Amino acid sequence: YSWMPGKYDEGVIKQYDSIFPNSKWTPLLYKQFEDKAIKKNIGYKLQSPILFIDSLKETNTLNVLISKLPKGNPTFIDIWASWCGPCVAEFGNNKTLDSFLLTKSITKLYISFDGEASNEKWKNAITKYSLGGYHINANDSLKNDIQNNIYHSSGNEGMGIPRYIIVNKRGKIIVDDATFPHDIDLLMKEVTEALNIAK
Repeated sequence: YSWMPGKYDEGVIKQYDSIFPNSKWTPLLYKQFEDKAIKKNIGYKLQSPILFIDSLKETNTLNVLISKLPKGNPTFIDIWASWCGPCVAEFGNNKTLDSFLLTKSITKLYISFDGEASNEKWKNAITKYSLGGYHINANDSLKNDIQNNIYHSSGNEGMGIPRYIIVNKRGKIIVDDATFPHDIDLLMKEVTEALNIAK
């Protein structure tokens, strides 16, 4: 990990998981991702407040969820979970990403796959990682809608996280699988071009 910081990314964990499913060492790998993200964000201050969207039972589709956000603003969606090592690792790029989104008046929305049983853990992670923006802990109906309309899959397969979505100011999904924030220059270019906004 210390020898290859540029190559030791979420791809390594995914490869490891596929070769050694349920390995006792996987939590250690996730912990290294978490530590890396926390160190990169030392001194980071929230650029947007933390705002929660209703309860687990009231928002059942992505379109309904998007309609609850500020009108007239594009949205950048981060699908994550507190137990997801690669998701947490990407938070280390929030300092640059959040500044960019704020400058462009783009709303940030976090959709968690933690589930109702992990509601407290989910909220603690939001504070721990300084995740400014709107938040919802998805219920099963919302997860199913996202699976059908974003992942274009059914059953339990095809729901890899993190996943990033770009929504225009009219609430239309423009990109349903955006670049990961660790490639921040490419992501900012993608957002700028997708939303047709000035650089």
